[in-house]
Amino acid sequence: MSGCGFTNSQPSTVEVMTALIWRAQINATRARYGHLKTSMMSMPMNLRGRTFEKIPKNCCGNFFTMINAKIPVNDSKMGLNDFVDLVRDAIRNSITEFAQPSEGEDGFFSKVMKPFREFFEELGKKDGDLIFSGEKPAEEIEDDKGNKSPNQLYQSWINNDGLLSSWLLGTMKEEVMSLIYSEVDTAYKIWTSIEEQLLPVIVEKEGLLKNMLMSIRKGLKSHDEYLKKFKSICDNLAAIKKLVSDGDKVFQFAHGLGKKYMDFRTAMLTKPPYPSFSQFVLALQGHEQAVLAHKEEEKTYLEHAQAYFGQRGCGRNGRGGRGNFNSRGRGFTSAGRHNS
Repeated sequence: MSGCGFTNSQPSTVEVMTALIWRAQINATRARYGHLKTSMMSMPMNLRGRTFEKIPKNCCGNFFTMINAKIPVNDSKMGLNDFVDLVRDAIRNSITEFAQPSEGEDGFFSKVMKPFREFFEELGKKDGDLIFSGEKPAEEIEDDKGNKSPNQLYQSWINNDGLLSSWLLGTMKEEVMSLIYSEVDTAYKIWTSIEEQLLPVIVEKEGLLKNMLMSIRKGLKSHDEYLKKFKSICDNLAAIKKLVSDGDKVFQFAHGLGKKYMDFRTAMLTKPPYPSFSQFVLALQGHEQAVLAHKEEEKTYLEHAQAYFGQRGCGRNGRGGRGNFNSRGRGFTSAGRHNS
């Protein structure tokens, strides 16, 4: 596929190193257990600029999927070049798939999550496999006769916990990573360490946001500014898992409108069924437009009335009627004329 740069090109350093590490891990597993096992390589791939669907310019955060490549048990004579080809084929197939349009409403989401499902399905195939857990299994197990043997769950736990730890650390900002204690060495400890550090901040933030939600007022803000600020408070609460119910949104938003909207608020909220938040906002926008239209009509009417009365006044003053002063009558002498 020349469009993706795979034809007649040398493998990248990442592809070669991934293949080399993969092959070394397979050889180590065979040396440990005395036989080969089915192996799956999984690595993240950045999706920005590689999808048929356009990604919004203001989209932020990690946007990736996983690339999986699998080697069956019977492929025991594979060289390094074979591993490199498997890695490159997996990357090429993934890029090709995401370059095509998705089918259905959930097509794109399903496409992104498919490699994750395949990976975890492979991990869970064997009975007794321990995917992720807070407690590390023992390195050895003892049977009824007191004989000790390597615990296969231990190595599985080490691999899986390392994968989860890399995912956690790879999605954290630097200031969050600085909160993790140096002795933390498992995914569970990483998570609990962050929780211990951030929980007081989250509790304080929750109280602050709830107070803001109770006290927010429209005041002199425009309708759009008030709505944007209100939604921002609700979104921040949702980010810390403190969702505001739709009904509470309606009543808090309506309360913040003030006395000016008393009639509208009464008409909307005195009788059930009560509107959803979206319905209330749409109704408020319609009310605002109606009020503005009424004000424009009043303004136009006043301008016409002022123009009408102004024209009548000018007409009376311009006809030279009885209301005008004239000095030619009896008993008046024109200025500048005197009898000797």
